[in-house]
Amino acid sequence: MKYVFIKTATSNMYSKIDMPLIKLEEYGYTKKEELQLITHFSYLVCDEELNVIDKQSDYIKPDLLPNAFTMEHNNITPECLSDSKSFEESKIGIAFKKLIENEDITIIGHNINFDIEMLNAVGCNLEKCNKIDTLNLSKRYIREDNNRLFYLFYATNIYTKSLKFINDNKLLMLSPNGRKIKNYSLIEKNSMFACVAIYLLLQYIMITNKIKLQDITDIANSVVILNEMPFGKHKGKKISLIESPYIVYLSKTPIEDKNLKATFDEEINKRGGLKHMIEELNIYQLENLLKDTKDADVEFIEIANEIFKEKMEKQLSFTFGKHSGDHIKDVLEKDPGYIDFMKTNKKLNKYMLAYIDG
Repeated sequence: MKYVFIKTATSNMYSKIDMPLIKLEEYGYTKKEELQLITHFSYLVCDEELNVIDKQSDYIKPDLLPNAFTMEHNNITPECLSDSKSFEESKIGIAFKKLIENEDITIIGHNINFDIEMLNAVGCNLEKCNKIDTLNLSKRYIREDNNRLFYLFYATNIYTKSLKFINDNKLLMLSPNGRKIKNYSLIEKNSMFACVAIYLLLQYIMITNKIKLQDITDIANSVVILNEMPFGKHKGKKISLIESPYIVYLSKTPIEDKNLKATFDEEINKRGGLKHMIEELNIYQLENLLKDTKDADVEFIEIANEIFKEKMEKQLSFTFGKHSGDHIKDVLEKDPGYIDFMKTNKKLNKYMLAYIDG
């Protein structure tokens, strides 16, 4: 078994780029503004004792050069990318593809699904590989407010071991001009340094929780119930405190993240089930929820439509006046003058008006 720590450094490509959509689709994207391309890639290969037995790190030439801000932020220059090769043609890309053909490979990353998505876009098939996500492990065992890699890197003090690890394993951090980086702040921007951080984070979790390496794959791939919202307008807020309409809204579309899905399923059950939560919405909230049903969960839409029809019937019945409890259809037949009076005085809701006009 070999353990491979991976990190893809990427650059965002914004919507004002001259690339046909068909080309974007080759990378698995449907919108230009979603495009990200690999500009640097590193990996560490370790044995079953987590001894480093191979290391690779290199710049990757993307189809498009990043904008100036991204170049500066990632400590790269147009020259270093123009002198590099595409992933498919680079030595590191060829070596990595050959490496993952081995069935006894476990790849390790932080928020590893992102790296897998980027590598899939350049033709790397990682389906056969076992996977360990240190992000999931940190949520389970470290439980910091922030689970970003470099926040944990400093919060746990594992950074104190990083330079020694780099020197012991001769992991040269190269700047765009090919010289060894001595400035620590610039070292942090190198994807190999992120591999080091992931390596040390995994070791920290294993040591502090007394977990053996052979057991960690199953643990890493098990479901983690989240305490806080990881994204959106409620990011960082305890999920138990988030209002029900927002949870219902997010449940409309199938949730692919297994941790988030399990978390929402548990929270929905605590609140009486999805049907009960949808019933608590008012008709206007439900109407907005049902406006766009593209890619929505079929069962969810069936439940929502059924409840919407029930609420609609209530909206079409008078709740006041001499015809309280009567459906507008019956009042139209037996007392049309009353409808005209109510319409003139703006006493009819929009659903009644739509019924009359329809």
